[in-house]
Order: sequence, then C-alpha cells, then structure tokens
Amino acid sequence: MSRLDGPMRIDDRDAERSAGTLLPSGIATYPGVLPLPTLREGVDEVAARYAVTSVDDDGRLADRSILTFLGWAPGQPIDLAIEPGPIVDVRLNGNTAINSRGFLRIPLPLRRRCGIAPRDRVLVAAYQRPQELLIIPMSTADDLVRAYRRSHLDGATP
Repeated sequence: MSRLDGPMRIDDRDAERSAGTLLPSGIATYPGVLPLPTLREGVDEVAARYAVTSVDDDGRLADRSILTFLGWAPGQPIDLAIEPGPIVDVRLNGNTAINSRGFLRIPLPLRRRCGIAPRDRVLVAAYQRPQELLIIPMSTADDLVRAYRRSHLDGATP
C-alpha cells in the first residue's frame, strides 16, 4: 500500500524531525507555556445582561431569555415608556403585560416613535436591580458608540 492509499500517520519523533528540517537551527519546535494575562484590579461585576434580538411584525421580541433572567413570567404586568435616545424603558406594574406565551410586545405607537420596524434588531439590556429592561434600537446604539469613539479619538471622526 502506498502513502496515498491510506491515512498517513506521524508520530512525535517524525514531527520533530520534520520541524527540525523546516526551522532554522536554534529555534525550539515547542514554544513552551504561554503566560497568562493578568486581570486588572477592581474589575466591576457586570450589572446587566445583554442580548441582540429581532422584533417581529407584531412587535414581539424574539429572545425570551432576558425575561427569564429577570424572572418575568407570562401575565407579568409591565409599563413601557420612551426615554430620550430613543430607548424603550420597561418596568414592572403597568397597564400591559408579558403575553401568555412569555413574549414582550412593544406596542405599535412606541415602535413608530423609536423607529423600530418589523424584523429590525434591537439591543436589550436587563437589570435585576432595579427590575428594568431597556430596548435600544440599533440606530441609537450606533449613535452611542459613535459618541464614545469621538470622545476617545479627540474629536476625530471614525
């Protein structure tokens, strides 16, 4: 059987011999252990859980994991309001509720005011304390990132 007819097996000695012919002398074939990075001191615990999810034609957020993280169940009364940005701010004890299948639905007037169209993706930030959910349109997220970059690039446009 020729080498082309079946699997070719290389043991460690063959690998070292092959590497030795390809590498200049004095270069080790195994670099050893890489150093571990050190964490900066005083790293804050992340206060929120984030997700990027799509909004369907009826305004439902596709990802329910954020609601589970908050402990919000079907039927949970919620209040939706628009904050500057625009950002949809969702809190407990309002006049609307998580639907019976556990989805949060953004009403059409709020979607229109925030520029959220069907099948758009949104950034969702969930905070357990206080029990709050922020729904951030991608255009707003883009504005936030652009402002951050401008402030860190001394006014230079990215």
